[in-house]
Amino acid sequence: MFLSRSVEGIVEIFQSVRYVRFEAEFLETHRRFVLDGLAAAVLPDFTIREERRRGLVVELPGPPLGREIYFLKRRGRPLPAGVDLFLKTLSRTIADLR
Repeated sequence: MFLSRSVEGIVEIFQSVRYVRFEAEFLETHRRFVLDGLAAAVLPDFTIREERRRGLVVELPGPPLGREIYFLKRRGRPLPAGVDLFLKTLSRTIADLR
């Protein structure tokens, strides 16, 4: 039923009637629920890349979902070299994805 609906339609349904049968903390658990036919889930691409390539899962139609990432640091204090390198790498990777 949900495969032909848009993401907005699914969100609308779940906002009005929340039927949560499974909850899990780890992405791998959600992935297994989907692969075992026990659930539908919104998962990051990297967790199901191979399964999508093999046709084991399908992408629901609708607008792309995103997430905002914030980094906070204390004003006037330098970042450790490893953190600075991580932030530069993360910024470059995000820019390459756009």
